[in-house]
Amino acid sequence: IALADAYSLPLIRIPDEMPSMELCMPLFRAILDVQNERLRFSSSIHNKFTALELSGGGLEEVADMLHRLLSMPVIIADKGFKISASVPITPDLRRWAEAEDCGEDAAQFACGGQQVVVRKARFKGQVCSYILVVCPEGEFDDMHRIALDHAATTAALEFSKLEALNQRMSLMDNNCFIDIIMRNVKSEEEARQRAQ
Repeated sequence: IALADAYSLPLIRIPDEMPSMELCMPLFRAILDVQNERLRFSSSIHNKFTALELSGGGLEEVADMLHRLLSMPVIIADKGFKISASVPITPDLRRWAEAEDCGEDAAQFACGGQQVVVRKARFKGQVCSYILVVCPEGEFDDMHRIALDHAATTAALEFSKLEALNQRMSLMDNNCFIDIIMRNVKSEEEARQRAQ
């Protein structure tokens, strides 16, 4: 008892006649109930972000949904910390750019009585964007983290689509330029249409 008190560990006296199953089953049930609730919540959030992605929602919609789920300001920035979407604020991100050097996928920073949670979104193993959530210190819990993780996956998908689109546009630009140089464009109208 003295040793437990010294380390602030609670001791529970179990009567000899009480079967251990009678004590353990309610504890196991409570632990499983918490895990089941997390799984149900994660599945619900996954379904919301999947529906958003399948309906063609972009980064603004991802930021808006995460903001509504967390009731906290949300910023999505590209890998250079250029803001791509923010709800409802547009802060200066330079002071949080140190998150780029953080080896973890998620980091937290104190900032003027508030906490900034930074989550990296990865595509093909590379950081493609950051999601920042501004909240009162100590109020970001496991359920918030689950929603943020799903948002990071959706943001990574959005950035991968933008990268594929940019590559395709660059290829089209190059092909048009080469065709003009090689005189494969037969009329001024064709050149105008392809340039547009």
